[in-house]
Amino acid sequence: MTYLSATVENLGSYYYVGVTRMLVERSTDAELRAALGHEIAHIVLGHRTPRFELTHNRTAQYEQDADALSARWFGKAAMHSVLEKLRADARRLPKASHRRQAIIELNARINALQ
Repeated sequence: MTYLSATVENLGSYYYVGVTRMLVERSTDAELRAALGHEIAHIVLGHRTPRFELTHNRTAQYEQDADALSARWFGKAAMHSVLEKLRADARRLPKASHRRQAIIELNARINALQ
């Protein structure tokens, strides 16, 4: 994958946090901590429990909440930098509708972090 990305999934008795090689290669140590912190924040906030996953859609608010918690743990500047890089990557998405939606969501997340 040529984009920055990270994810967390509930696998029953444990969680799986995955990152793309691009995230590791293109991030500073502080940005990588913030990105991993964002994924761990989803766990801490209960966004990845099986019951939650069945009854809720992932929303921009959940992403903003995870951003805020990671920023509290690892610094607002690092989380802001990660979001800026994600927005730059979103501008390279092949489908215009995907680009537009991703940029709108990332702008909202950046504004919420201010």
